[in-house]
Amino acid sequence: MAALKEVKQLHDRKVFKPVSIEELSKLEKERAMESLAFLTEKRDKSIKARMCANGSTQREYIDRDEAASPTASTDSILLTSVIDAKQGRDVMTADVPNAFVQCKVTEINGERIVMKIRGDLVDILLELDPTLYGEHVVHVGKSKILYVLMLKGLY
Repeated sequence: MAALKEVKQLHDRKVFKPVSIEELSKLEKERAMESLAFLTEKRDKSIKARMCANGSTQREYIDRDEAASPTASTDSILLTSVIDAKQGRDVMTADVPNAFVQCKVTEINGERIVMKIRGDLVDILLELDPTLYGEHVVHVGKSKILYVLMLKGLY
């Protein structure tokens, strides 16, 4: 159920759009990133799902500096927290839901970002919108695969 909610949010926010395998070049199919889904049980026993693209395949052809997603290091957060506490400052944390899903992905030098969705996640998308996704699903053995073009960042 949690995975359904997460995939529905991505679908509703138009994070990706399906693409027919025939429209992809051989290189795009080879470089397509796998989708990953992570389920976590929260303290209240509810399940939280997160979906991301496995960008490790990009290491072969994208410079590390271009592919980095800078975040604050744990050490710097702890250090500034100690300084804030010592100086008696008020500190607040905030969570911006789907913050990374806001940035638009653009083609670079004519290259598109392609993600490959497999298995149960394909079934969830088909349940959400069979007319949008149905014609793009391919079967490889017993597996269903759906290729999508990324329209927004998915971290």
